[in-house]
Amino acid sequence: MPLTSSRLCFLVVCTATAILYSGCSTGSSITVTNNTSPEDVIDILRHHDAAVSTFYGVGQITLETPDLSNTAGVTIRVKKNDSLMVEISGPFGISVGTGLVTGDQFQFYNGIDNSLLVGKPTPEAFRRVLRLPIELDDIFELFTGTMTVGRAAKPGIVPNGIAKGDEYYIVYKSQEENIEYVIDLDRAAVSSFRRHDSTGALVEEVRFRDFRERNGTYVPTYITLRRPMEEQELTITYDVVKVNPPELTFPFRVPANVRRILLRDSG
Repeated sequence: MPLTSSRLCFLVVCTATAILYSGCSTGSSITVTNNTSPEDVIDILRHHDAAVSTFYGVGQITLETPDLSNTAGVTIRVKKNDSLMVEISGPFGISVGTGLVTGDQFQFYNGIDNSLLVGKPTPEAFRRVLRLPIELDDIFELFTGTMTVGRAAKPGIVPNGIAKGDEYYIVYKSQEENIEYVIDLDRAAVSSFRRHDSTGALVEEVRFRDFRERNGTYVPTYITLRRPMEEQELTITYDVVKVNPPELTFPFRVPANVRRILLRDSG
């Protein structure tokens, strides 16, 4: 069928709209040109991260602090911006503890002493379990291997961007700190985050490695959070990862005779 002028115009408009919507993205990668801005890359990353609504992972969690060094099995269930469940197990898969965050409530069941911590999901609440304070939004991103570029920066700071090979660097600079995100262009994912103070000292670093493709999205299976000034390091390694698994459940149960502990200092 020959193309009429109206049909040709319609195809041109559809093609242009598709290009505009995809920005500089091709499949699961990002193509950077001289006209690509940091905001363009951030928009593409936001689109890819939005494709991950639920997450399931099984692996190991390791914590290193000046007074503690321990590794345990871990199972993670996440419904982004809604619910988070963490099951910690010891040798032979024996359950040690289970944590659940839903809305503004934090609960952690300690199977060793049959106690239940109850409070709000504050950094102090997470410190009681993980031995280091972490914001709730950071917990969601850390366990799922996704990161919202710019969320950690102060409002109003305009980012700078530069491409280096298959990586793209987005930097937010202020008088108090410098924040740097490194983007893996081939996988359209954040591969590392670094925060430096005004003296240039490294305050915090998050690294995402060993990516696997799941449902068209790349997710890391090796995740580290490092705070060198406090000598704290948290590492998560996944043996199993599932993105948007069907019928994800959060089977959090505690015995009727559990000893409840209210975290009054958590809000």
